[in-house]
Amino acid sequence: FWDSFGDKDFGLKIVAPVAGLFFTLGTIAQYYSLSLDKDELVKTTGTVEWIGEITEHGTSWNKYYPLIISLKDQQEQFRLKDNFKYRFEDLKKKIQFGDNLTVYTRTKVQTILGWGQQLDVFHIERGSEVLFDINWMKSNKQDQMEFFGLFSVISWLLFGGYFYKRRNEAKAAVIKTERQQ
Repeated sequence: FWDSFGDKDFGLKIVAPVAGLFFTLGTIAQYYSLSLDKDELVKTTGTVEWIGEITEHGTSWNKYYPLIISLKDQQEQFRLKDNFKYRFEDLKKKIQFGDNLTVYTRTKVQTILGWGQQLDVFHIERGSEVLFDINWMKSNKQDQMEFFGLFSVISWLLFGGYFYKRRNEAKAAVIKTERQQ
């Protein structure tokens, strides 16, 4: 296996199908997240104790700045991903300490199937007022699904092209051998 790293076809032979599988699973995960409705999510109601942005470290060179909402009598902190950073200021103006909010997140199974973190916010309400609409999250998941889907198709086409080329080379070798006999 390790000797194949020098092989010019390594990327097509090994990397393309692994990437194709990853991107295909990502596409399925985002599609699943798109299918969720508010009624299927975990509903947590409480009084706002704290709201603000924090720094989370992804990889050594990548940082995230989600909006965190803490509710009284809840050990968990709810996280609105920084993909929605453009909505943070408006939310911080609308949500005050002491407000009674209902935050909707995914179950553990929904999180595993849909990729992400369990306490990622999908919907926020204050009384009957919607502060963060689940459709905004669904739009984000749609964009992610299209990204994963595009790279899935590209990866599988590259692998398919490699496989087709190798098959044709093998057929040509058989024909050449038969002609020499």
